[in-house]
Amino acid sequence: MLKRRGLRSNIIVSALIIFLFSLLYLVNANFESLFYSLLVVIIYVGMVITEKKARFPLYVWWGLTAIVLLHFLGTVILIDGEILYKIILIPIVGYPYFILKFDQVMHFLGFFVITLIFYYILKPMLSTKQLKFNLVLLLIIAMIGLGVGGIKEILDFIMSVLLQKDNTIRYQNTGLDLISDLVGAMSASLVVWYTERKNNGN
Repeated sequence: MLKRRGLRSNIIVSALIIFLFSLLYLVNANFESLFYSLLVVIIYVGMVITEKKARFPLYVWWGLTAIVLLHFLGTVILIDGEILYKIILIPIVGYPYFILKFDQVMHFLGFFVITLIFYYILKPMLSTKQLKFNLVLLLIIAMIGLGVGGIKEILDFIMSVLLQKDNTIRYQNTGLDLISDLVGAMSASLVVWYTERKNNGN
């Protein structure tokens, strides 16, 4: 299952990254980040289980690894006393939306990759005719990615309640997070559409 060239290396590197940061979170009693480490493990386990049929391209595996590493770094790197996730990378829009933050970029990249993952899981179930990619299928793939984004926001809310955190800022960010998720999912769908058209000679 994991004998494909480069795949085993990816699993080893990813496992090492997850282990080291999870250990750091545990030592610092950062249970929220530790919870998300568990979600990352679940994603990898799901990919390993479905790899035989899905045959995820290596760029999807390494893309996920890069996203996971950036996510972990975003929770521990401090700039002027603020974690990287809260830093504005490019000041496009100011108060109260604060665009473009590292957090929004991560939502875009994360759900770009997540949408690709679900597409390759779904692909073996589709007929050749369905893979000709009409607009409806394009939207379905994007909505799957956005649906995962919605579940992620629900988990954010549950964790904030369990850890008794102030939800005010979280609520302000939820809409922007979902918009970033949507743009990432739609972008991934367009990449899939273009790739399939090219492969099928359309």
